[in-house]
Amino acid sequence: MNIKGKDIFFTDESQMDCNPFVNEHIRLSPENIEKFKNGDIEALNLVNKQAENFPKKILIAGGISYYGLSDLIIVEETMTDFTYGQTLLHYKKKF
Repeated sequence: MNIKGKDIFFTDESQMDCNPFVNEHIRLSPENIEKFKNGDIEALNLVNKQAENFPKKILIAGGISYYGLSDLIIVEETMTDFTYGQTLLHYKKKF
């Protein structure tokens, strides 16, 4: 088998959280730390932001080959065998 660089197509996907507070560390200024210690409501609200139990996520997939970059594909659900297969079919049509 004689595989050339033109025959190779790399793909990858990455999940993105749409909830701005997931996995985010809260940093308070020294002034806000003092307010927090003294029970200031505004400082307490900075810390007590409620994160969703099941945050909304999207998956973004893309590829690159000798011929260039693929379109980005946004998957609004979990990447399953079916959605991965659909993604590969999309790439096959384009390249």
